[in-house]
Amino acid sequence: MITASVLAAHGHLWIWLIVPLAALGAFVGDNVSYALGHFFGDPIATRLFRGESGRRRLDWARAAHDRRGATIIVVARFVPGGRTAVTFAAGTLEFPWRRFARYDALAVLIWATYSGMLGYIGGSTFEHSTWKALLLAFGLAAAIGLLLELFRRLKARADGRATEL
Repeated sequence: MITASVLAAHGHLWIWLIVPLAALGAFVGDNVSYALGHFFGDPIATRLFRGESGRRRLDWARAAHDRRGATIIVVARFVPGGRTAVTFAAGTLEFPWRRFARYDALAVLIWATYSGMLGYIGGSTFEHSTWKALLLAFGLAAAIGLLLELFRRLKARADGRATEL
């Protein structure tokens, strides 16, 4: 995705075509993973989560998906391997497909736009300064992580729960 976007920045491909096609491909792939979880996940889950402890963990995962499904699906799109695990789990845990598809569509649009612009803008801006691109990427990742943690703590405080420092 990023490589194609860098090529688009240099006039070899069209960014306006790369972004929607990448989003469509990601959406189809996520739905295949969801379907595999939906149709084949129960026997696997039954085998892996035998016993009372296993059932409690599965119930916890189901409740987490019910409470935070949108957040989990969107954030997992940016975690290597996370999107596959989350989409498969959503199917296995019987997360409603319409809700899944809606959140997944949002996730793939954000991801495709972000990745496309990262390659398109970064490919031309940092063409001769790779180290600057790396510093910017690490800085942005750290800033986003800190903002998410701040949001989590503020939300926890607003909910009346104690936050760990």
